Amino acid sequence: MSSPTVPQLIILGAVVGGCRASAPHSSAEGHGPGHAEVHAHGPDHFSDPSQYVAAWNAPDRDAYQKPEEIVAALGLTPGQTVVDLGAGTGYLLPPLVKAVGPEGVVIAADVEQAMLTFLGDAAKKEGWATVRLHLSAMDDLGLPPASVDSVVTLNVWHHIEGRPAYAAKVLQTIKPGGVFVIVDFLKEETEGFGPPMTMRLSADEVIAELVAGGFEAELVPETMPRHYVVRGRRPL
Repeated sequence: MSSPTVPQLIILGAVVGGCRASAPHSSAEGHGPGHAEVHAHGPDHFSDPSQYVAAWNAPDRDAYQKPEEIVAALGLTPGQTVVDLGAGTGYLLPPLVKAVGPEGVVIAADVEQAMLTFLGDAAKKEGWATVRLHLSAMDDLGLPPASVDSVVTLNVWHHIEGRPAYAAKVLQTIKPGGVFVIVDFLKEETEGFGPPMTMRLSADEVIAELVAGGFEAELVPETMPRHYVVRGRRPL
């Protein structure tokens, strides 16, 4: 039996087929100044998570990212299972762990093993006994059907290719009535912050992609200055 403050981390899976370093959706949750440099293509572009954690997990990020609003959009209750898709350096993990409580599960999913190793160490240090690690693929979350209550992805969706098909796979992973929350950048210029305009998606585009994947989708009210929140729900 592991101590409550030193969790026994569980690796849920290793789904690596189809992973392409040239179009990363891992670890993208903290775009800010230097976005182009952070997303340099190549197999080692996220081999050292420690060089990103100061910016991606910065305390002042909460002022514009509004993690409490993201968690509210998920509608989590204690005991549920939620996936952080593209968990990166774990910015969203603390509020998710708190929301599901000691009986819940937070699955940190990423395509980069280095990020999961980093998160495993962080979970042990912070005592996140409910965190599970999952190595996913670029084209498939790779979790069992109807196995989670909700999925959230922060600043990652614009990196995924074949998004309607990917959304359909996420739909099957979520239990009927569960939700998929996508937080991404507004499709407008923000000097020195966020991805290039060519990579950005409008909220309407994301809604259309979720609907094409089988979700009922809507725009969620929020107060973020640089982002929008779209919520898809799997029909009952």
